[in-house]
Amino acid sequence: MSYGYRATTILLSSFTILITGCATSRSTCKDSNSCDVQDQVAQMNPDRTEQLTQYLTGTFSSIDQSIEDPEYFEIVLNMIPIWQDRNDGPWLYVEQAVASAMDNPYRQRVYHLERSGSNEYISTVYSFENPLEFAGAFKESTPLSTRTPTDLSLRTGCAIRVAWDENEKAFIGSTNGRDCQSSLRGSTYATSEVFLHLDRLITWDRGFDDNDEHVWGAVKGGYIFDRIN
Repeated sequence: MSYGYRATTILLSSFTILITGCATSRSTCKDSNSCDVQDQVAQMNPDRTEQLTQYLTGTFSSIDQSIEDPEYFEIVLNMIPIWQDRNDGPWLYVEQAVASAMDNPYRQRVYHLERSGSNEYISTVYSFENPLEFAGAFKESTPLSTRTPTDLSLRTGCAIRVAWDENEKAFIGSTNGRDCQSSLRGSTYATSEVFLHLDRLITWDRGFDDNDEHVWGAVKGGYIFDRIN
């Protein structure tokens, strides 16, 4: 990822705050002009929660990147909707594994997607107490059907906020600063930056120590996952 990507994320967040702060509910309209402005804002920023779910759902692989640059592993990422009868927003089961060890995924999560602003969406992240018990669940027709959100542990501070970029036709976002605590390989916090296209996901997960020194995760930039299903 380049510094340009970081700047884009900051600018998008600033734009989101500006729009959200200026827009009020229709019930507080003082005159027709202010209501017209709110209608225009709503048209500019339709609810894209379903679109975000579509972009995330599927099977993705970093094989092309691993061939071009051996410093990157061939990783397979599977994400599938779960608990579709709930009415509190989409839930996804996420499983990530090295292609040569698909039966032993190194990351298993549950994401809960919600709209959090006029052009902002939040993916709240949950983990399992015994994750390998659910390895391969993405292959099932109704994964995690015997579980509920109460069986999960919230990863406090690790939520990812994204905004839709009309020019890029992508959702772009990240975690917030040092909020996501981590103890992996001597780190004290982790960061995630994402760039979500319909046919490609770029994710850059890294861990840092107390001195903000990079201790794990890709060095050059994010993993590029191409959609294969």
